[in-house]
Amino acid sequence: MSVNQDSMSFRTDSAFSPAGNEQALSADSAAASPTRATSVLQSGVTGLVDAVREPAQPILLVRADGHIVGWNRGAMRLYGYTAEEALDLRLADLYPRHQAGRAAELLQRLAENVEHESSEADRVSKSGELLQVSSTMCRLAGTDGTEGVPAVFVAFERDITEQCHRLARLQMMADSLEQQVRVRTAVLEEHERRLAAILQTAGDAIITFGEDGTMESVNPAAERMFLQSTDKLTGQNVRLLLPARFRDVHESNVMAFLQNRREEIAGFRHEVTGLRSDGSTFPADLALSEFRDGSQQLLTAFIRDNSDRSLLQRQVLQAAEEEQHRIGRDLHDGLQQELAGLGMIAHSLFEKLSAGGFAEATIAARLSSGIAQTLNNVRLLARSLVALEVSDYGLSESLRTLAQQTQDRSGVRCVVSCEDAPATMDDVVATHLYRIAQEAVTNALKHARATQIDMVLREIDTHIVLRISDNGGGIDRRLNSGNGIGLRAMEYRAGLIGGTLRVDSAADCGTHVACRVPIVEPLPTKRRTG
Repeated sequence: MSVNQDSMSFRTDSAFSPAGNEQALSADSAAASPTRATSVLQSGVTGLVDAVREPAQPILLVRADGHIVGWNRGAMRLYGYTAEEALDLRLADLYPRHQAGRAAELLQRLAENVEHESSEADRVSKSGELLQVSSTMCRLAGTDGTEGVPAVFVAFERDITEQCHRLARLQMMADSLEQQVRVRTAVLEEHERRLAAILQTAGDAIITFGEDGTMESVNPAAERMFLQSTDKLTGQNVRLLLPARFRDVHESNVMAFLQNRREEIAGFRHEVTGLRSDGSTFPADLALSEFRDGSQQLLTAFIRDNSDRSLLQRQVLQAAEEEQHRIGRDLHDGLQQELAGLGMIAHSLFEKLSAGGFAEATIAARLSSGIAQTLNNVRLLARSLVALEVSDYGLSESLRTLAQQTQDRSGVRCVVSCEDAPATMDDVVATHLYRIAQEAVTNALKHARATQIDMVLREIDTHIVLRISDNGGGIDRRLNSGNGIGLRAMEYRAGLIGGTLRVDSAADCGTHVACRVPIVEPLPTKRRTG
């Protein structure tokens, strides 16, 4: 007999037939069992329908031997079997063939008084479509196998096929992302290994520090250069790697780099003086670069020890000066004396021809005058090659002499201001500043065609500042070409004394050369400046 209770179809004859029940029924209860079982089943299904608020949810009634004895419309929509078809199936028929044994295992566990069991399993529809189903099974109330009522289990099921597909797609995406992360991580680790190898083997010191100057990391070359270990350097201020007299200059350069001169300073190799832990100093090239580590702004300093190059530069400059002195002495002792003698002969010839009334007296006069002019030019050239001993006269007085010689030789007005010059100055610094001024004046006369040159020597904020300005047409092309030997020589000289050189030139503003040198500690070889 088939019964429909609010869309729930079940069959009482097969559900409670003694032959279909695996439990042995007594002879006394065999005839009464179907009536009693039908009443219990109807009561249980009525309560089940009242309890289920989602009519679309698939519900199955399964006998302990696996036969399906109840089937609602939700199950029909899920599996595709009609009620009549489903009531001829076993629970194992809804599983893939290779998983059919799982149905018997599930019913066995429930028969052993397991209260309920929830699981997710593969199922198969009538059309052969593979489904993923979430199922919760428990014993139907009143069907405990006593009083002739065999065990019947109710299964509340839910189709999770689409959810599983979405989860599978998400898992595939997660696996793909994880693979990409592994690849990217491997690439980053390889880059880090290469960077670490570069830092470890670099010949230049590489130091990373924050905006406040605190050193974050140093490489082995920095340890060797400054004679300090990484543990001692990290956490300290980078100022400690510079002599005290150069620290303010360094900080001003860093501030300019951070604020408004990044491109200019980043591409400019700045010459500094380094300080080792033993107190010794050395010349070095400093290049700065900037990067951000999260929210923190960091600077990287690349430092190269230029001791050998500076020594070579000094030797080249010394050799050049010695050659200039030699040529100047040869001009003074040889050509100048010979011209002086020829001048006396030419003047004597002029006097004799003039006394005799000869017309050639005019030619002799011109010859005497030309020799005298040439002699004067050779004398000025010799003086410029054999420069004044700055240590004997002081830089201020030497600059005044240079200005007077320039004015006498070229007729260009040359003004010197040394009222605020430092009282004393190191001989080496004074000599190099004089040579810088001499080269700047030569450039103004030769390239800028100036009519006035101004030289100013001052002490400003513990620095010696020398400025040479002219009102000429500028020397931009020579500055940009990078081939101006004179300009490069001035830069070398400024670097040798720990200073900086700045040259500004424009067609309508003339040329301005400024050399700024920190005042060093007192040394025994100090002389007056004026």
